[in-house]
Amino acid sequence: MLVIIAANISIPPMIPVIIWLSHLCGAFWMGERGQRITFDQELTVDSVMNNLVQYIVGAVTLSLVAGALGGLITYISLKIFRRQSSGR
Repeated sequence: MLVIIAANISIPPMIPVIIWLSHLCGAFWMGERGQRITFDQELTVDSVMNNLVQYIVGAVTLSLVAGALGGLITYISLKIFRRQSSGR
């Protein structure tokens, strides 16, 4: 049950933002070959498929960064709350 809940963590309105951030992260790794897309342009499946490698590299980068950031926030929060609970 936890796997199903965790796998569906993306909120549907956030999907375009996640796709855009994946493309942005991928453009960093692709260098001059990377293409920048904006919300002013149409963000379509075709535009993602034209730059699939950039999207995949960016998605992996974004997921690793988000996971590390989430883990760091959780670690710091646990340290703070454990310190407060042991001080009582």
